[in-house]
Amino acid sequence: MEDKHDLEIRITELEKFDFSNFNNARFKEYKTLFFSTFGKIATIPSMHIAAKENKFSRARVSKDKRGFSRLSEMWYPPKHISAAGRLNYPQDRLLYTAENDTTSIIEVHPEKGDFISIINFNIFGIDQFKCLDFGFIREEKKTILTEPSTKSFHDFTCKKCREMVTKDEQYKYSPTILAAKSIFRSPFDAYGYLSVAANFSAINIAFKPEFANKFLKFKDLRVVEVINKMENQIYEVKCLRYSNQLTSDNQFIFDKIDNCKGHIIDSKNSFESQDHT
Repeated sequence: MEDKHDLEIRITELEKFDFSNFNNARFKEYKTLFFSTFGKIATIPSMHIAAKENKFSRARVSKDKRGFSRLSEMWYPPKHISAAGRLNYPQDRLLYTAENDTTSIIEVHPEKGDFISIINFNIFGIDQFKCLDFGFIREEKKTILTEPSTKSFHDFTCKKCREMVTKDEQYKYSPTILAAKSIFRSPFDAYGYLSVAANFSAINIAFKPEFANKFLKFKDLRVVEVINKMENQIYEVKCLRYSNQLTSDNQFIFDKIDNCKGHIIDSKNSFESQDHT
């Protein structure tokens, strides 16, 4: 029970801490406290996911209807320009993806007239990968919450992972980043967490960079234009270009799409389930 008591003290401190003035020096100061405490948790909710049965999507907004031309532009950003995210501080890199291509569009909050490049990845070379459920737990794993420190950690991350964070309030990611970093060296390949942008109706997957570099493979990329933005995260988009091939220096080889009649999309529908004529 000592671990649970220590953990609850750290969580209380996190809840009260003013992260608006947080910086690297203060992060190092708090890192020892939180990492050593969270790291004592013996049981972390996770599950093995069949790699071959899933694809993972990532989107970027462009003002140019040609979209992005290189695979590296759709990968995680270089360290020196890597911004804070739900689970990473600036210059810490994760490859953030969504469980389908339409959720990846919702995640980038596009406006009418924006052009979006949506890339899909498959996993190759392994049959399964290990995904840590961060801030939510699947029904079949709920029995592990009988362990007090695991439940405290789970309750804290559930609360913090459901908070909407705007671009000018990225310091609000700090509690979930501290929690995620404390268990980063545990034996798993990716974090799974609910999409706030999609109103918790879909799961995002953030891959550790060393896993992504080794096992994620380009499947295809689609460039779409946002024709209309409706309520409840519903969009009308029109396909402009498509690629499922790369040149020898990893540039996309595009086919132009002239006959797309448009798609009404939300977080539950994938482009693959729709008619593209």
